[in-house]
Amino acid sequence: METETPGPFYTPKFPLYNKDGNVIWIMFYQKNSAFIHLCDFFNDLSPSVITLDTPDNTFNEKELDIIFYMLHRMDEKKIANSLYLSLSVVKKILNTVLANSV
Repeated sequence: METETPGPFYTPKFPLYNKDGNVIWIMFYQKNSAFIHLCDFFNDLSPSVITLDTPDNTFNEKELDIIFYMLHRMDEKKIANSLYLSLSVVKKILNTVLANSV
């Protein structure tokens, strides 16, 4: 039986804030540190970086896009405009994200 040698992991953590500026939960993902792209260390990560590096299928691509913008403290209206979605769709997806994260 073959086994992989365990290695160190890079685990960035990001707070998710509510409208009042309070932290409501912490978002994080892990990446094997054998290869970490330089872009992972900059604040302006694109949603595709996070989407491609997900450890599981807890969230779909649209949910991850919205999480990305929430981590950058954008309000729901700005997120809707950035993703060309209605405000009600963004709110519905956020409710799904919060339900799946518990």
